This record gives sequence, C-alpha cells and structure tokens, in this order.
Amino acid sequence: MPKINIKSLLKTKEEETFFETKGIFEEDRIKYKEKDCFVKIDFQKEEIKMERKKEDSFLVLNFSLTKETDGIYQIHDLANFSLNIKTKELLIQNQKIHVRYLLYLQEVFLGEFDFQIEFEVLS
Repeated sequence: MPKINIKSLLKTKEEETFFETKGIFEEDRIKYKEKDCFVKIDFQKEEIKMERKKEDSFLVLNFSLTKETDGIYQIHDLANFSLNIKTKELLIQNQKIHVRYLLYLQEVFLGEFDFQIEFEVLS
C-alpha cells in the first residue's frame, strides 16, 4: 500500500476549506485522516463513494453522473438522515478527483459543493 501526499479543497458558496495530509493509496481507494475525521474514497470510472467517520457521526456520499444517488448522515445513538445527491460534474483523471454536487436532506436543499482532491505517490 503506497503512501501518498494529499491536497483537498472543499468549496461552498460561503467558504473554502483546504487541507493537506498524508494517506494510503490502494487500488481504486484513498484513505486519510483530516483532523478528527477518517476519510475513505472509493472510485471507479464513473462513480465515487466517500465515507467520512468521526467519533460521533458517519457520512456516506455516493456520486454518479448517470443517476441521482442516496447518502446517509448518521449521528451516533441519535438519528439517521437520508440524503439525496445530484452530481453535476465528476472527473477522475490521473491522480485527481473532482466532483461538484447538489445536496438535499429529504426535500430541503443544503447547498452546492465542489470537492477536489489531488494525490501524489511517495517514493
């Protein structure tokens, strides 16, 4: 399992969050830690599954250009929320992933998000 350098950027209408860290690259999978959150991204040609796990919550987002997808936001011991995801842009190329999507909690629009990640295999 090669180690990688990771640069990620999440943009919303209100803010931009940039993060740099190290992670692990497996075939079609990236794993890394952001502050208090473990992140796993599985990717194939036209689909991405992102999992974000914190001590008190768990988020799963599925992205596909060919269909609307579902996700889950689970707050441990309190509630599970169903999410609806409309992927507007999805690019998996070389060592870059870019996804732009609209996120809904049931019928309520939560916002438009633009997520980009670049990784470099360490020698």
